[in-house]
Amino acid sequence: MKWLTGYRDVVFVIVMCLLGTAALSIDLPVTNFFRDAKIPSFWRDFVENTEPFGHGIGAFFILLVMVLLDVSRRRLMLWAYLAVFGAGITSNILKVFTGRVRPRDLLADAEIKGYYETFRWWLGEGTARPKASYESFPSGHSTSAFALACVLSHFYPRGRYLFFFMAILVAYGRVQTRAHYLSDVCFGAALGWGFATLIMHLMLKRHPEFKE
Repeated sequence: MKWLTGYRDVVFVIVMCLLGTAALSIDLPVTNFFRDAKIPSFWRDFVENTEPFGHGIGAFFILLVMVLLDVSRRRLMLWAYLAVFGAGITSNILKVFTGRVRPRDLLADAEIKGYYETFRWWLGEGTARPKASYESFPSGHSTSAFALACVLSHFYPRGRYLFFFMAILVAYGRVQTRAHYLSDVCFGAALGWGFATLIMHLMLKRHPEFKE
């Protein structure tokens, strides 16, 4: 197993946080673009069908295949599950405290002047929404996808570009479908990669024999 943790992982997390912060200023224009854009059906279907890579059920079965086929790493699978699902759970906890309304759930007549008005405490009276609407920040799918990509890249470094590309497609799809803002997926990517990197670091401290 090739150990990938190092300055590159730290840099990636920092860069994604910076991009997420910068993206706040263009969240509304970007989501309005996808609201009005005519996305070709073949591209829309292609992107939406990558969603299982960032979904808990999809991640569960991908890791299960690893358990069944990769005998040499079976005892590491609990760490892999902890990295992916721990990141996802952390993301869901953050959603409760941030309470950001999803772009597709913004009221049609709402006059949103800035990104800060997409958070629950800025919404005025008469704008009640279902609880599920306040689950935009950060993107859980992006968090899980990048956590899974990080884990797979540590276990199978030759496929790291494919795993990373899949995570990017998942994150892009969440913006395209207006389930999330651009900043949501950037911070989700940072959370997923950072959390998984930490767990992989702890795993290799416990099992140094897998470190090349």
